Amino acid sequence: MPCLENYGNGTWRVTISAGYDAKGKKKRLQRTIHVDPNKTEKAQRREVEKTAAALETDFSRHVLTDSRIVRLETAAAEYLAHKSISATTREWYRVMLDGRILPALGKYAVQDLTPAMLRRFFKDLELAPAGPRSKSGTLSGKSRKHYFAVLRAVLNFSVKSGYITVNPMAALDAPPDDTPEADFYEPEEWSALLDALDGLGDVMWTAYYYMALYTCCRPGELIGANWTDIHGDVFHVAHGAARVKGVGTVRTAAPKTQSSIRDIVIPAEVLALLKKWKAEQAAYRLKFGDGWIDSDAIFTADDGKRIDLSTPTQKFQKILKANGLRHINLYGLRHTGASILISSGRDVESVAAQLGHSTPVLTLSTYSHAFESAKRENAEVISKIISSSRRRSV
Repeated sequence: MPCLENYGNGTWRVTISAGYDAKGKKKRLQRTIHVDPNKTEKAQRREVEKTAAALETDFSRHVLTDSRIVRLETAAAEYLAHKSISATTREWYRVMLDGRILPALGKYAVQDLTPAMLRRFFKDLELAPAGPRSKSGTLSGKSRKHYFAVLRAVLNFSVKSGYITVNPMAALDAPPDDTPEADFYEPEEWSALLDALDGLGDVMWTAYYYMALYTCCRPGELIGANWTDIHGDVFHVAHGAARVKGVGTVRTAAPKTQSSIRDIVIPAEVLALLKKWKAEQAAYRLKFGDGWIDSDAIFTADDGKRIDLSTPTQKFQKILKANGLRHINLYGLRHTGASILISSGRDVESVAAQLGHSTPVLTLSTYSHAFESAKRENAEVISKIISSSRRRSV
């Protein structure tokens, strides 16, 4: 039977005993439980007894351990410090942790987090206000799914660290992904976009967006690219870009994932733009003198510094607006290039390799619309060929 102590102001201490271990040491679990201080002591006790009973069951089933109490904020800091992830992913995780997860759950011990508590957190996320770019005003399913993945990763780390034996997130279903499929331009739209880019009068940005469309590279892969990554007409993608606090945008040691390391052949028209930009960049560098940042970066600001991560997106939206083109995000160029490859009859493995996807399954799920269209076109082609052949044989 759990021992309950009322510390006042809605704070209770629960002590659970479960016999002795192999060394004769008493097995004991202690937890602090917070309840509504405005309730009567009797009502508080009932609530604490219910929680204590669940804790006792979990402790007896070895779902909880009697290891040192570790707060979620501590486990999260350890996870970010020790987990082998890219600088961009680390920063992204830190933003989500500091923005919503830790303010709500950070002070709780990972040993005290229950599926019920986590379900309440994700229920609250459904109503949480989103940023100004949100059309609904609330977080999308995709955004909530990102928070789900981060919290699950931290608690998996807590299991591996011996703080808990079972991840309470295992009892939860991931939020539904209500985000529409990848947005992309149709042929007449990307044709109009290329006309707009040709009229920009800025070789570097024309080259950047041409590269994004023709190579299907991620924005960060282009920002992190150096001239030494291009060998003839082959672009060796082996780096990404990340924003480092106090420093700015830097080239990372590796791209998003290991599968992202790949070689992409650059089409002749894009290569011509890059050569033109390289010559202009050299002239800028000469004119700038000693103030030029000594960098091998392809896409640079006026002082030779690698362009900021947000700049291509901001510039792209201005181009679309100025030319009356339908709004798509910058990733839409990557999606458009992939859709063009698929509609031309390229197989899923070659498209996945171009995109740097870890598996063709990811390519199939992301571009299911394009593959379905290609299937219908294949059926029409087969039908026309067979019908034509039958007419000739009659």
